[in-house]
Amino acid sequence: MDSCDSIFSIILSMYSIYSFLHIRLFNSIVMPYKSLVNVEQGLAFGAMFKLIITMLSTTWNVGIITILIFVWVIVQAFRKKIPYLRSLVIFSVVVYVLVIFPVNRLNNKEELIRYFGFIQFQGRILFFFVLSVLLAFILCAKNINSVTSKTIYFSMNIFLVIFAAIGIINLETNRQPELYSDRSGIDFTLSNNSFNRNVYNSPIISFEDYLPGRGTQSSDSQIGKIYKLGDSNTKLQWKKSNYNSTIFKLSAKQTKKSKLNLAFYKKINYKIFINGKRVRNLSNRRFLLLVHEGNSKLKVESNPSLLTISIFCITVIANVIVYAYVFTRVINVIRIPYKKY
Repeated sequence: MDSCDSIFSIILSMYSIYSFLHIRLFNSIVMPYKSLVNVEQGLAFGAMFKLIITMLSTTWNVGIITILIFVWVIVQAFRKKIPYLRSLVIFSVVVYVLVIFPVNRLNNKEELIRYFGFIQFQGRILFFFVLSVLLAFILCAKNINSVTSKTIYFSMNIFLVIFAAIGIINLETNRQPELYSDRSGIDFTLSNNSFNRNVYNSPIISFEDYLPGRGTQSSDSQIGKIYKLGDSNTKLQWKKSNYNSTIFKLSAKQTKKSKLNLAFYKKINYKIFINGKRVRNLSNRRFLLLVHEGNSKLKVESNPSLLTISIFCITVIANVIVYAYVFTRVINVIRIPYKKY
């Protein structure tokens, strides 16, 4: 590895750690629930070899190509003394064990979920597995015959495109067996006529996490629970939305304090306007407002905090640096005649 590749590897590793901390920070604020669900190896390998893309977290996998690369890297780690290679292999194995480790069988499950439940699905840690395998592959490619490494690279890319295409076809045509999927029944068309049925009785697991309140049971068995936006005194009708605000038509029977069942996240600064005049939320746990009899225009607005803006700027800058470096390296490789390898 030359000095530029070493610097790039360090930048990539730091960027991955930053991404993890970014997720940790914001998930602690806006995450609907905490959990730790491990990947089940039988289901994961079954989905992988059947080229099935699935939304079922217990079947998440990194794909055949990554596994083949990892096996090749392990072989190289035993055959050659390449700096840092064995450390990366050990790190990859540790990460994979964390992904498949059945946390729900431990007696101290509650403590683990309290501190690490922001991950929700252990399969998300596979990102670090793929990153370490990628770095190990770069190390190997720099320390073996260039023609061989280039052949492996192009072959893997060809198979990656083919396997990805098959997986997408399986996903879109919904051909995967039920054993590997919780997608069945999730695809639907949302219209004015089907709104109540599809939103309030959604087939999507945990969809209710994003709806306000506990809801009340509807007399229509096809609808299930209904989450009313207003209370007995008020009625809300959605009008329009943009990236940071939503406008409702607010109808009140009389002037009094009323509870509005709008979904919101803790530690997010919301601004509330009635007929253009800002009003105060009278509760920290819900929207409780003094509303006036008749019809009004209610606007709920949430602007990004300084922390959010700062992290977004850092993310943009980091992405520009990483992708610019990758682009320049690819251009340099293309310009070098193949015979020089």
